[in-house]
Amino acid sequence: MIPLAFALRTAPMDNTVKAGVAAHQSLRQALLQLKRALPSGLEAEGDAVMLRRDALQLDANLFEADLAAGRLAEAVDRWQGDFLAGQDDAGGPAYGAWLDGQRQALRTRLRVAFGQLVERADRDGDADAALHWAERWAEWFPHDEHAATQVLHGLYHAGRTGAALGRPAGFDSRLRQALGSEPSPAFPRLAAELQGPAPAAPPVPGSVRVCA
Repeated sequence: MIPLAFALRTAPMDNTVKAGVAAHQSLRQALLQLKRALPSGLEAEGDAVMLRRDALQLDANLFEADLAAGRLAEAVDRWQGDFLAGQDDAGGPAYGAWLDGQRQALRTRLRVAFGQLVERADRDGDADAALHWAERWAEWFPHDEHAATQVLHGLYHAGRTGAALGRPAGFDSRLRQALGSEPSPAFPRLAAELQGPAPAAPPVPGSVRVCA
């Protein structure tokens, strides 16, 4: 259980402790709201209130559990945006540093999961699936050069060279406008490589190739 330590000591009701009384009342109100929202989730022990671990399900925890179990597709499908989005001002500097760390760690794990999904699809010879995961990756991380590169390779190996030709310039423009930076020198060279003949599309599973 996660301890929510607090002091509910009776304070003298005089003008010298108004701040303490206000904090006392605010805490009581917060606990009342928690009790209404989680009628069986709180446990009291002395001057401590405990929140049972099984009282709430955090999407971040479910995301990490899916990753640990190798359920990569399920994990990335859970992703709905940054951890505690819109709660940046809910605490002080220590809270802000903790929140930034949590978000960065979760984003990194998401990137790794997308990379593994693309790699798995490539290994299975499924060009469409590789492109699907690469595009999902780039949607969540529009300024990630690695994701953009995987989309280009996915389009190329899926036989969609024409669709890939305009992507490097689009990524370059997006990066400059949003971050004031530019891609690495290797990225624009992909455009030249993609102007060559597209690779043959992989055979449809179960089909028979007939040689003349």
